[in-house]
Amino acid sequence: MTSVDKSNGQQPISNPPQTFKTSEASGGFASKRRFRDGKDQNLLAREGSWAGRAVFYLSLPAALACAAWVSAGRALFGAAGDLTFIFTISFGLPLFLILALAHFFSAKELKLQERGFRAGLPPVTALVLVSGWAIAALFGFLIPDRLDGVTVSAAAQVLGPDVIGLSAAFANTSGILTFSFAIASLLISIADYRRTKALLQGLDDATREELERQDSIYDFLD
Repeated sequence: MTSVDKSNGQQPISNPPQTFKTSEASGGFASKRRFRDGKDQNLLAREGSWAGRAVFYLSLPAALACAAWVSAGRALFGAAGDLTFIFTISFGLPLFLILALAHFFSAKELKLQERGFRAGLPPVTALVLVSGWAIAALFGFLIPDRLDGVTVSAAAQVLGPDVIGLSAAFANTSGILTFSFAIASLLISIADYRRTKALLQGLDDATREELERQDSIYDFLD
């Protein structure tokens, strides 16, 4: 908006843009909030897709299924042995907790969306989750166990005992990837939630980045 100084007939004077509001945050820092424009508001009205909704609703059951499969799924092939309990504690339980936390933050993010759970997961979040499930399925198929003093695995039961060495070797890689994708899905779901929450508070991505630079104690971020 503009205003005209009628007293001296000068050109219209532009009012200063009211893009930010400044408030004093706890800890003495000033924080800026940007009013949402049409573009930012659209981010809170995600249309979503049936795939994003399906992945969200499957995420918690899939977390339990992946944990159970990695812990003792090889029992379906007669390959569960002495390490079943250890794998349940060291692999199954942590995997379930990580994926369940990812589901929790995704649910919180969807509650902030105007369409609610119908908005579904963002494509990247859904893709990382599904990829993690697939790798966890491979991990459970390859992971070796000890049965009657013999190293066994579901893969060895299906493909023959000659592949037990390859099964154990690739189990290491697939295990690392399983937890990498699980942790990535958790971090992405937290980022989705924080971003949506910030938009509701009037902060867009550019403003958040500016605030982080201002509050940072590291010079290289300036």
